[in-house]
Amino acid sequence: MAAPPPSPLCSPPTATMSAPVFLFLLHLFFPFATPQTLTLNLTQKQPSFPANDPWAKLSQLAEFSLARAHHLKNRHHYHGDGQPIAASEVATTNVAPRSSGEYVIGLRFGTPAQPLPFVLDTGSTLVWFPCSHSFRCRNCRSPVSAFPPFIPKSSSSARLVGCRNPKCRWIHSRLPSNCSSSSVCPPYFVLYGSAATGGILLSETLSLPGKPVANFAVGCSVFSDHQETGVAGFGRGQPSFPSQLGVGSFSYCLPSHRLDDVRGAYGTLVLGENPAASRGLTFTPFLRSPARFGAYYYVGLRKVTVGSVAVDVPPLRPDGNGGTIIDSGTSFTVMEGGTHDRLAAAFASQVRGYRRAVAVEKQSGLRPCFEVGRRKTVALPAMALHFDGGAVLTLPLKNYFSFVGETDAICLTVIGAVGEGTVGPAVILGNYQQQDYYITYDIVKERIGFRPQTCQQ
Repeated sequence: MAAPPPSPLCSPPTATMSAPVFLFLLHLFFPFATPQTLTLNLTQKQPSFPANDPWAKLSQLAEFSLARAHHLKNRHHYHGDGQPIAASEVATTNVAPRSSGEYVIGLRFGTPAQPLPFVLDTGSTLVWFPCSHSFRCRNCRSPVSAFPPFIPKSSSSARLVGCRNPKCRWIHSRLPSNCSSSSVCPPYFVLYGSAATGGILLSETLSLPGKPVANFAVGCSVFSDHQETGVAGFGRGQPSFPSQLGVGSFSYCLPSHRLDDVRGAYGTLVLGENPAASRGLTFTPFLRSPARFGAYYYVGLRKVTVGSVAVDVPPLRPDGNGGTIIDSGTSFTVMEGGTHDRLAAAFASQVRGYRRAVAVEKQSGLRPCFEVGRRKTVALPAMALHFDGGAVLTLPLKNYFSFVGETDAICLTVIGAVGEGTVGPAVILGNYQQQDYYITYDIVKERIGFRPQTCQQ
């Protein structure tokens, strides 16, 4: 699949798109409505992979990760004002793994509240949901009926955001010259690597247990491509979920992908500071995000060790390229080509007793892969991530090698961004490498903390 062209987070509407979308949405929303500890749910999306193709799952996850990496490396984001966000109440939510490689939180919007699933995405800032009975999803892995859309006409609190509303500028850096107090905020169009969506901004009530949040800015998408569920942006920026809630930190613990699609297998997402859960964390500071990539969480990853071999990671440069971001919306970690070549060579030079699975590498697009037979235990070099401030993540084997379908081969779940050069982040830490770690994003203190933990509740 070809990677999409570079695009801003929310580009201005085109003339061919804006008029019909506005007419549709005006019809959609007529008539308009007049102006502690909490618990939510988090699950993972469930795609359909060909059952007779043992390489399908990993190769498609690799393809999606590379497409998203291309997008993240070339994307221009809204840049937040850098002001610390005040701490707020604590909310906890469940996290369940699915085979698509994306984690989804369950949220409720509207009056009365309508439950909806959202991908948890720390690499973007907009919160949006599929919207109206007319919602269309092209190239989606599940039918629209599997994820019922939000119905604005059924909500007494749904309002369109005006063009002069400050929240409109959250998603549009430039507004049309005819923008007035009586006009509606222009439609948005968002790219997510291999996925895309478009719609219009709403002000709606978010229902958290015991705490309704009025006037929450959320996107009402009328079409999507490769994205059948909504997305909850947790990145840096005013439209993001934690920013609109005013929380000073958030944390998550993503359960193992070995539990993909297992009913009742949950991890945790925490909104707000939870001192009891923060004990034993090792912290590394966030780096100042470049203006071009202001929505990302940059961390100082200095090197990756594979057994006795150290692989240096390109640092964040003054021109805004290089460096490392952490992204819950990317499945496999993506490295710029040269760094990945050195990482793969470090494994290849130290692995003993297993043959290279060359055919699997060609079929899956992953490398290195090894034939390990039907062994109950597999011995491979340890992999650890070394950050500024002394934080070290020594990854369990399942976080960096995965079996390929029903074959006897395992492959490294870190991939190289061939042909991307040094544009944008050099390393994107995906959620496969974050499994079974309790991770805290401390927005007020500008740091991120890690602690190994079995995340399944």
